[in-house]
Amino acid sequence: MKVKRGRPSKEEARDTRKIILEKALELFSSKGYIGSSVGQLAQMVGVAKSAIYSHFKNKEEIFEQIFDLYGPPSMISIIKNSPLQRLEENPQEALLEILRQIIAVWEESRSYFGLVLVALKGEGPLGKLEKAKLLKSSVAQMKEIVRERIEFLQEKGIISNERSSDFLTIELLYPLGMIRILHFGPVSGSKDIAEGKSLIEEHIKYYLNQNLVHPKGGN
Repeated sequence: MKVKRGRPSKEEARDTRKIILEKALELFSSKGYIGSSVGQLAQMVGVAKSAIYSHFKNKEEIFEQIFDLYGPPSMISIIKNSPLQRLEENPQEALLEILRQIIAVWEESRSYFGLVLVALKGEGPLGKLEKAKLLKSSVAQMKEIVRERIEFLQEKGIISNERSSDFLTIELLYPLGMIRILHFGPVSGSKDIAEGKSLIEEHIKYYLNQNLVHPKGGN
């Protein structure tokens, strides 16, 4: 039997890249950006330093990619890829499906807030002020995308127009942010995560019960 040799497949390369980012998140969160090295990361992943550099140019690129993968940009991508027709047909199930995808990201990135603290201390490739502005801009972009979808549902007569889309956006998102902090953090166990998932479902049902003109897809 011949052993297959040569370059790894695209699927294997994607898997390795994801593992590198997961371990880098742990490393940066625990040791900070300055206190971390590509050598330490390679040791955690179980590969040579050259394997890290085959996926990323340097430590700076790894740091930035983590923010894209686990921070607001990933949430934005999930929301954008959710069909508006699905949201119109069954708002509750559509919202829950979006949040199930987001929760999967949260479960993989429970050390994310440690990384945010590292960045806001001024460590990392960008300074404290620049990183804070970047985070604020990303969060604002996510809020705007959610607000647009709420306005879409208001125009369709599915969500009430009694309160502004800005208010409804905050009412939807802010409790979710608190749930992430309390139930999907670095020390969260399986019980915390299960409680967080349950709270999210309850929040969505309550939110829609209060704001739908004609509730669809649930009690």
